[in-house]
Amino acid sequence: MRLDALQASFAVCKLKVLSELIDARRKNEFLYIELLSDEKNVRVPRPDVANSVSSFHTFVVKAFRRNDLVRWLSSFGIETKVHYPVPISKLESAPSLDIDHSLLSNTYSAADQILSLPIHQHLTNDQVVYVVDKIKEFYGRPIMYN
Repeated sequence: MRLDALQASFAVCKLKVLSELIDARRKNEFLYIELLSDEKNVRVPRPDVANSVSSFHTFVVKAFRRNDLVRWLSSFGIETKVHYPVPISKLESAPSLDIDHSLLSNTYSAADQILSLPIHQHLTNDQVVYVVDKIKEFYGRPIMYN
């Protein structure tokens, strides 16, 4: 990567706190997993904490009725993202790949369900709880935290 002196100085400053930023994201990730572990309509990632460390650039869940959930969360000011709404096999360039679509049911199911929840390092515990509360409320099981 080519950085000018100004960009490099910002990068050096950020590198000094990189582990703190990653730790904050991981804290949010573990809180999401704990609070959503009993929600049957949302499947959370299960990281192999013994053998890997993720920076959790994104926190992707699989959510039943995802598009309705996105609209619901948005109505409460909660931004979510659907990063890969179309599987590669359904892109315009894919017909030349000679793909047997009957073998891709898991792929198509995932494309309809994946959703990225807020995970950035500036989230507070209360904000993560709020997101989870709204998710559970959407599925008819509100949780109340003080």
